[in-house]
Order: sequence, then structure tokens, then C-alpha cells
Amino acid sequence: MGGSYRSKTDDGMTVLLWFANPRRNFRSPDHALAVRKSEEQRQRDVARTKSGNKDAQLRKAAIEEVAEHGLAAASVNRMADRAEVSVGTVYRYYADKNAVLRDAYLHLKFDLSRAMLEAAAPCATSKDKIRTALRAFANHVLANPQHVIFLETVGTATILGPEDLQKVAAIDADLNQLLNDGIADGTLRPAPIEAIATMLLAPIIHTARRAAHQSIRQKPAHVDEILEMCWYSVARDHK
Repeated sequence: MGGSYRSKTDDGMTVLLWFANPRRNFRSPDHALAVRKSEEQRQRDVARTKSGNKDAQLRKAAIEEVAEHGLAAASVNRMADRAEVSVGTVYRYYADKNAVLRDAYLHLKFDLSRAMLEAAAPCATSKDKIRTALRAFANHVLANPQHVIFLETVGTATILGPEDLQKVAAIDADLNQLLNDGIADGTLRPAPIEAIATMLLAPIIHTARRAAHQSIRQKPAHVDEILEMCWYSVARDHK
């Protein structure tokens, strides 16, 4: 199993969870932090070596292309058209289509994780941290439903290598820790992290997928109800 935990719901829906598989954790938190910092530095280095923001344009184009056409049919030519660059420019930065997709996947995972952690950082309790991170996740994927399609498609494919999966696990490590802390302090039910993550995220992912395929905009009140039910499905105390 890869760096992100994947499970199947009763209706066969593939759920791409934000947490790394706990069984694939690193030898120590320091090691995970070092890999995470290495990924941050890699992204800064990439940004410095590429002119303008062509790399960001290409990543955005890759996400849109895969969400619309799927992985196999995704075209480098169309990615170049979407990004308003030449095909030659794409291959100046990337070896092949899979390299573009891997880069887009890692950047998207990193940006989403950072948004969730930054939202949760001011909170004092595990309950508030987890709920705030969940809200940030929902806000992002419901505003950008194509991101869910892309993450699931690439995350369940075979194009991510061992080094990529190591980076994904490092990106996910701090979010994993939020759940571990919640279990340890009695905020969450004593259950496997995989089960807790599924209950928290699956309804939001399903809602975002419907939005991507059917152009459905969920009412804020409906999203609030979904988030409440997600939380109470895993919370130890319902007060």
C-alpha cells in the first residue's frame, strides 16, 4: 500500500485519505521532519530554477487534464495548451507526462496539508485542532473538486515511486499526529486511525466528487451538517 492510505466504502467508492498508513511510519519523528523539510526545500529549488510561474501553470493544467480526461488519456499537448506554453517547454522541465503528474501530486498534497495544519495551529485542544483541520479540508476540496479527482486518480495509480511515497508519508505525518493525539487524550474513540480517517473524510470526498462530475454547489448549511455528522461519528464525547 502506498504512502496515502486507501480504502473501499460499501458502495465501492475509493477514498483517498490525508493520512499516511501508520504501518509505513518513519523510524522517528525527526526523520519524518527531515524529509518534510527536504520536500519544502525541493519545492523552493524548483521554483527558483523555473522561469516565471510556468511550473505552477503546468501543475494546474495537469490537474485539470486528468480530472477531465483521466490518467491514460491525459495529453501533454493539451496540458501545454492549458498552461499556454509550448510542448517543448514542458519537456524542458519534465522528463515525461508522469513526471508532470508526480510533481503536481506532491505539490497539491503539500499545499493541502499546509492549509489544514495552519488552520489548526491556533487551536488549543485536540477537538478544535481536528475539527478545524477538517473544515479547512472541506473548504479546499469543495472549492476545488477537481483536486479530489486528481489526487484519487494519481494516488491509486502506479506512477508514484518509493521516493515519492516517502515524501507523501512525510507530508502526512503531522496530520497523522493530530489523530494520534486525539486518541491518546480521549477526544476520539479508541479505533484504528484508518477507520477514524475514513469516517471523517469519506463524506466530504464523496460530496466533492459529485460537485466535480455534476457541477453541484453544496449549500453552506448542508456542508455544516456533513461536518457535524463526520465529527460525531468518531468523537468519544458528544457533548
